[in-house]
Amino acid sequence: MPVDNVNQGPTATASRLVPLSYRNEQQQPRHALIYLPAAYFQLPSQQFNVTYLMHGWSMNETTFLHDAAFRRMLDQGMATGELLPQIVVTPTYYPTTGEPTGSWENDGDYIIDFVQAELCQSLLPAVETAYRTYAAGGRAQDLIDSRQHRAFAGFSMGAITTWSVLEQRLAYFAYFAPMAGDSWTITNDGGLLQPDLTAKQLIAAVKDSQPAPFHIEATVGSQDGT
Repeated sequence: MPVDNVNQGPTATASRLVPLSYRNEQQQPRHALIYLPAAYFQLPSQQFNVTYLMHGWSMNETTFLHDAAFRRMLDQGMATGELLPQIVVTPTYYPTTGEPTGSWENDGDYIIDFVQAELCQSLLPAVETAYRTYAAGGRAQDLIDSRQHRAFAGFSMGAITTWSVLEQRLAYFAYFAPMAGDSWTITNDGGLLQPDLTAKQLIAAVKDSQPAPFHIEATVGSQDGT
């Protein structure tokens, strides 16, 4: 599998990017990109937490990690201790043969398919059996048992994805970071148009799942229209 050094120079302990190919339950080819921190190579016996980071409308699985400034932020944050060393996985909710839709409002069905039929069934096992994570294996119970070492985050439509993961896959994740986006569980733009019903639905979903403790870090930039 081809590997790219993220840091400048030939050091063997630089962080690296690794492409991941896997198949969903329909045996369709899927792709993601994986950031392995420098510590992954410096500490060969250590297990690592995993953050799954979803892009926004019209972006793809390479958008975040192919940005040199974003990678430097990860490198420097982990080098200084501001960030815990972790594996970062950037998938996509767009089908392999699909193109970004004409409006972010039309991406909702793609997100539903990704969360309900791909994320925990295909992507998590592919990642966490290939790298040194806290999952003992790729079975559902292995992934549930290691949920305290797993986060889901996303920007814009990736934030909508994050709220959906919170609602439907809380048994597999303990940390959530939706950025510049609300929950569409009731309707598109539901956080704006139906905030009370949206909140009640999320609360009911959390109570039904009866999970171990979890944490939500929801943010939006001051200049963002959302």
